[in-house]
Amino acid sequence: MKLLRLIMLLMLILNITNKEISAKNETPVYLDTIVVKASSEDNDIQTGDVVPEEVSTFMTEIKKTEFEGKINDLTDIIKKESGIQIRRTGGIGSNSTVSFRGSSSNQVMVYMDGILLNDASGGGVDLSNIGLSDVESIEIYRGTTPLQFSHASIGGALNIKTLRTKPGFKGSFSLGTGSFGLNSQSAFLNHRPGKWDYLMSFDHMEINYDYDLLNDYHTVNPYDDKWQRKKNDTLNQLNFMSRLGVDLTDRIRVDFSSHWFSKDKGLPNALNRQSPTSYDIRKKDFIARMAVDQIGSWNMNTILGFKQKKEYYDDPHGDIGSLYGIGKQRYQYTTDVYTFHLDAENISDNHLTRLMFESRYEAYTPKDLLKLQMTKDCDRLTFIGGIQETLFFMNQQLLIIPGVRFYLLRDALRGTYNPTTEEWIPDKIEEKDYFSPQLGLRYQPYNWLIFKTNAAKYTREPSFYERYGDRGLVYGNPTLKAEKGVNIDAGLELNFSFDHSKIHRFSCNAVWFWSDIDNIIIREPDSSGSIQYKNHESARIEGFETSLNLEFLKFFKIISNATFQDAKNLDKTFSVFYQTSLPGRYNRSYMTRFETIISGLRLYSEWTRETGMYYVSGNLLPAKVKKETNIGASYLYKSLNLSFEGKNITNEKYDDYSSLHFFPKPGRTYFFKIMYKF
Repeated sequence: MKLLRLIMLLMLILNITNKEISAKNETPVYLDTIVVKASSEDNDIQTGDVVPEEVSTFMTEIKKTEFEGKINDLTDIIKKESGIQIRRTGGIGSNSTVSFRGSSSNQVMVYMDGILLNDASGGGVDLSNIGLSDVESIEIYRGTTPLQFSHASIGGALNIKTLRTKPGFKGSFSLGTGSFGLNSQSAFLNHRPGKWDYLMSFDHMEINYDYDLLNDYHTVNPYDDKWQRKKNDTLNQLNFMSRLGVDLTDRIRVDFSSHWFSKDKGLPNALNRQSPTSYDIRKKDFIARMAVDQIGSWNMNTILGFKQKKEYYDDPHGDIGSLYGIGKQRYQYTTDVYTFHLDAENISDNHLTRLMFESRYEAYTPKDLLKLQMTKDCDRLTFIGGIQETLFFMNQQLLIIPGVRFYLLRDALRGTYNPTTEEWIPDKIEEKDYFSPQLGLRYQPYNWLIFKTNAAKYTREPSFYERYGDRGLVYGNPTLKAEKGVNIDAGLELNFSFDHSKIHRFSCNAVWFWSDIDNIIIREPDSSGSIQYKNHESARIEGFETSLNLEFLKFFKIISNATFQDAKNLDKTFSVFYQTSLPGRYNRSYMTRFETIISGLRLYSEWTRETGMYYVSGNLLPAKVKKETNIGASYLYKSLNLSFEGKNITNEKYDDYSSLHFFPKPGRTYFFKIMYKF
């Protein structure tokens, strides 16, 4: 509360002071760099978008040109950035989650066009369920989250901006093939003749990960080990998006969009036996958006959204469950989410005021298809309000950005049968409220130098998945408390451009970050291999990240980054955990990429390395050093683009999770893709 009062007081004082300074200044400052439009144009900024020059957050934007024409999923794109860690259960298309700066995947908020994808049903967002054919750009926000995004988060935020219509009639289609029988197809169509516009995109991928592996049957006897083909690790994925928009006036734009996604995934068991076990997903969402500019001095962005996700977990013979004493399982999980979001901004000569309001209703309905009964019908109602001031000083060289969010939350749990303990838990309703204040500073004394620093306080409520379990090997912990954390970061960015025959551009950044978390929720396996989420008293994460980009000799580019972090468990109630590393986090990460572009031909080679991770609390089960070498080539001839990629060409075998449940991910893989644009 002290931090909140300080920020609220600072917002008031700075606002008054800034108005007085502006009144005395005979030459007003006009914010040419932050003019927004409701209409869609090439490289436009629409109301509700984040403008990098207006925020103090350390952010990275990855444009479509960086991944177009390649066979990748979202994790392959973002894992190359500093401070980012990806954990994936298998190859491309397998369950994939992201964490920033030593956080857990549950602590990272993932958005699509500003709409939150995380839901109360729980688990970090599976990034493999997002088709890249829909994506225009990817925004990474480490630490502090701009107010355009409703939920503040301990780990940061990832925003996926989908395609926007461009003038004229344009389109593309592609075909891809690769290792393990991979086949992919995609198509895109864009038409904007005038005020009306529409676009459609489609992609499909299927693959069978039947690679060779050494099966030790989880025994210490080396004589029963056998080389086998991996079984029942198949994937069939389909994604479709459509969007219709109209510019009603020069100041009003309306968009309607829909997504449909399906995935059928075979699940291998720990002994590599052939089985019909599967995990399937069906998702659909509908979004209506209206942007209205210049209502007086206000611009507004309003969103209505509906999302439904159906998940099917089917282990009809207990091929997975029987290994851990659970037996047969067949569940259907339905999550319905209704969202109303309002973002408004008021731009004046010396400050920008932003208001945000969101109401969100989530209903989670699991159904035991073997017993034909509902198990834990839950719902969550959330109201969020926020205000943020961006105050400009010294002719916009200095920005001070205080802000605060206020949350009202109600959780209702009904029909609380626990299939693991075969007990009924009484119905329960919880109501909570809390503040999340933040403060940022951005100072740019020269065009080539920027200093930034941020501080923020966060709260994260446990998901239904963490509290009540029900999926696969996870059983619940109804006593879980909310995580509460404070983040601080500070750093600088350098950016030079040269009219020089040898060096054309040089940029780098260096950032220190620190996070203190109370009641941190950690995923803990027990001796049988089942998983439960548990609170630990506290944890502290401190680290340093840096990146470098050098373009030289017209045709060459070097990109490199490194992250050093120390994520410590400070739970004194269990001495075995105190001062040990938090599980699932590396402490060192490096990436270097060399690239050359000559007359339409692009070649690259890339090296990554991650060290110092443990699978389990108490520094148990250390993970191998993760090393990966990738190569690629693409050639652009008029409207035709050919690309080839080799992933993990040294054939390293590595587990992102303990081998108690998973086999190593596939080693060396190759992909080829052809794309035609018109």
